Order: sequence, then C-alpha cells, then structure tokens
Amino acid sequence: MKALSKVLMLALIALVSFSCGKKDDPVPTPHQEIISKTWTIPIKGFEGQSVVLPEVSISLADIPHVEAANFTSGEFQNSGGSIQISGLKKLSGAVLNNFTMQVGNNAAVNFGTVTATPGANDFGSDVEQSGNRETQFLSALFSAYAGKGKTAVLKVSFTPSKDLVTADNINLLLTIKAKYNWNTFDK
Repeated sequence: MKALSKVLMLALIALVSFSCGKKDDPVPTPHQEIISKTWTIPIKGFEGQSVVLPEVSISLADIPHVEAANFTSGEFQNSGGSIQISGLKKLSGAVLNNFTMQVGNNAAVNFGTVTATPGANDFGSDVEQSGNRETQFLSALFSAYAGKGKTAVLKVSFTPSKDLVTADNINLLLTIKAKYNWNTFDK
C-alpha cells in the first residue's frame, strides 16, 4: 500500500510539473482593435490605350499596430470601408472606361465607367463609394490579406479617355475597416 502511495505521489508531482511548463515560456497577451486603413494607388495611363497597372501587394503587415506574425483572426466591418477614385474631376471630361479590379485569382469586378458626372450605371469619381458591390470587393480583399498567406495581390485595369500623368494626382483609394486580433508575448 505504501509503495502504491509513493507511486501515485510521484505521478502527481510529475503531472503538476509537466502541466506548469517552463517558467521562461513567453506569456501571450491578446489584443483586439478595430482599425481603418487606406491604401493609395496612383492611376496613370495614355488616352485610348488599355492600361494594366503593376500588381499591388496588400499585406497584413501594412496594418498599423497589428503584429502580423502573431495575428490570430480578423473580422471585416461592413461599414467604414470605401473605394474612391480621387482627382479625376480636375480633368474636364476625363473618364476611366471598364475600370476593373481583381483580388488574386478571384473573379474580376468591372466597376464600369468612372466619371465625375456619373449616370445611373457609372462609378462616380471623387466620392467615397460603399455600396454592396464595393463592400463585397473590399471584403474579398480583406479575406485575402488576412488569410493564410497574409498578402493579397490586387490587379487594376482601365482605359482612360485622356492622358493621365503623375502630376494629375489621380489615385485609387481603398479603405478597409476591420477588427484585428493578435497576441504579443511578454517574457
């Protein structure tokens, strides 16, 4: 009986020692923050020519405060995000025809004609757009950069009605608002 008691006591000590872990293991501290981030992508091209901008990498590491290496999860926020083409109204009559964006290998989304004087089916420039189509596109972009690879590849194409040069300061602004969860480790 005493031998069995000693064996059980040793097993209990071993179990307690094992479950406590090392004293120098870092202790995770969870963080959660809702963050709004805007990416600015310059728009340039020549009149009447189909333009495909260089692919843009959008990374979880771009998000301020978030430790991408210790990211645990995220949640896209349906409000607070937008897509905008800024500066186009400064060029009288300038439009971007067949303005299309694609995230990675997802289906490309054609936003139609971008113009400062939009008709019913046009995308109005110089105004934040946040309808269902824009929100769905931004959600797909978020899912890509908050996913396993932590990076999204954005492809943009269009045909401008006028030459667009750097000095025109025309930009695509993508704003995503999301809840981010990550850990920091104290030693």
